[in-house]
Amino acid sequence: MIRNSMVAAARMSIGALKIQQWREYIPNGVGRQARTNAERLAGKQNDLIKMARNQVVKESE
Repeated sequence: MIRNSMVAAARMSIGALKIQQWREYIPNGVGRQARTNAERLAGKQNDLIKMARNQVVKESE
């Protein structure tokens, strides 16, 4: 179970990195809505990563 949540956290952080890279390609005026959507998704992923890390800590105790 610990391994599964660690894999999930790693996958999610990779996804967040992809969103970060993608966000840098979006020009300022053109994709403002796309940019806010990307930031919202990245925020959700960061929350999920924190939750997964907390779960790993709890399970390892």
